[in-house]
Amino acid sequence: MSLIEVLTAVLLISLSLLGLVALYARATQYSVESEDSLRAASLASELGARMWACNTVELSDAQLQAWQARVADAPAAGLPQGTGTVTPGSDRQSARVTISWRPPSATAAAANSRYETDIVLAQRPGAGAATACTLP
Repeated sequence: MSLIEVLTAVLLISLSLLGLVALYARATQYSVESEDSLRAASLASELGARMWACNTVELSDAQLQAWQARVADAPAAGLPQGTGTVTPGSDRQSARVTISWRPPSATAAAANSRYETDIVLAQRPGAGAATACTLP
């Protein structure tokens, strides 16, 4: 085997390993993005369940602030630089929940990631009018 063949083989192996490292890094990034999206959906679902239990989309300021603090608390299942907003609909039975966050790996010019969902409460039989809800 000549020296040229050995050098060519080393070059090909080096490029292959470099490609594998890049592929692994990209897969890890997609995994983190997917996990963040799942957490956003879970946080929105949690708020929707609270609204359903209270039979209203208009939660108290304390409940809304506690939920927003949970969204912003990345170490405790929140999101990095997360913010959550709730916009009640004009019919008082629907609301738009918007959660946005910025992944730590995002560049300064990159747009925030965002999750939006609409929550619509159907009138439950026997539920009556919405009352003050004291869920934790």
